[in-house]
Amino acid sequence: MIDVMLWMVLSLLILVGFLLLSLRRVLIRWFVGLLIILSGCLVVSNLSRGIPNIIIPTIRDEGFFETFLIEWREEFSGCHLIIVEDRKKAILNNALKHYSKCHNYSYEIWDWNSIDKKLGKNKWIIPRKSSAIRSFGYLMAYHNNAKFILTLDDDTKPSDKGHVASHYNNLFNCKTNTDERFYNTLKSMPSRGTMEDSRQVIAISHGGWINVPDLCAEVQLKEESPKIEKKDFNEGLIPFGAYFGMCGMNLAFKTSMVPYMYFGLQGHILDGKELVELPINRCDDIWAGYYAKKICDGIGYRCHTGKPYVVHNRASNVWSNLKMEENANSMGSEWLSYVNDDVSESSLVEGNSYWGKLLNAYDVWEDLCEDNKP
Repeated sequence: MIDVMLWMVLSLLILVGFLLLSLRRVLIRWFVGLLIILSGCLVVSNLSRGIPNIIIPTIRDEGFFETFLIEWREEFSGCHLIIVEDRKKAILNNALKHYSKCHNYSYEIWDWNSIDKKLGKNKWIIPRKSSAIRSFGYLMAYHNNAKFILTLDDDTKPSDKGHVASHYNNLFNCKTNTDERFYNTLKSMPSRGTMEDSRQVIAISHGGWINVPDLCAEVQLKEESPKIEKKDFNEGLIPFGAYFGMCGMNLAFKTSMVPYMYFGLQGHILDGKELVELPINRCDDIWAGYYAKKICDGIGYRCHTGKPYVVHNRASNVWSNLKMEENANSMGSEWLSYVNDDVSESSLVEGNSYWGKLLNAYDVWEDLCEDNKP
């Protein structure tokens, strides 16, 4: 619908253009500039539709990010990248312009300023100084009508070839679809007599990470530089009724899940023109996972965990994490109790204004998803 409207506007502008030929040069330049902008919007919109949209939040410098793009060059080919820079002004356009041409992918870049312009009065629901800023990328991929959405951390590289395709197969061609009333005696395929439930829909593909593990600060301090291998991960469908620690480092999901995959308010948010620190950080993916799993269970969708894997090469500072996770256990328990229907909304928000703001943000997020339907 948006494409049709754009073509109509372009046609009208072309007609008006002929009328402007007799006017002053400045008007003609204005017309040409507007025509180019609208044409660019249409091209970006068309390029990103029906293909994987890959969301990458980042605060890295150009050199670091170039290394990331090189590591992922084969996987990104044919995809559309949505880069969300967690700073006022984007600095990565030159690197992306170069490598996207070399390796055949399209991209778009967003920063604080462009997010603010796009969302207007609703800009406060997209956090700053937090990986939760990636939520904005989900919204843009939803608008793009992506084939599916993959989000990656910028300190990872693929463990094996076919990473994006593996997530696709988990979501659309998953073979782990045995009816849970049966215990399958074989690992690789259903044995004779084992019923398969072909109606199952896989909504989330939760990929694993090897080398540096994704651990909370307290566990990092207890363990002496642990290394994680593929064999350390459970693999398969997560049972109905069971929650899990969803990590946003290597995560894919169907585009229809975007209204339920909001990564919430973490780190800092805008209050007018000022950044205000929130009482919680580093729990954005975990809390979103609780909510999304509850939704999936309610409508009969499944979540797959395990392959494909990324190699995680950088560990964040443990002392910084410890400070940010100060309220993680207590507030995480409160959020899970609410998601699990153990406490009411009024009980949750009583005594802590943060919860009221978060629930309000969820309402705004759902409205934005409705406004950005493809």
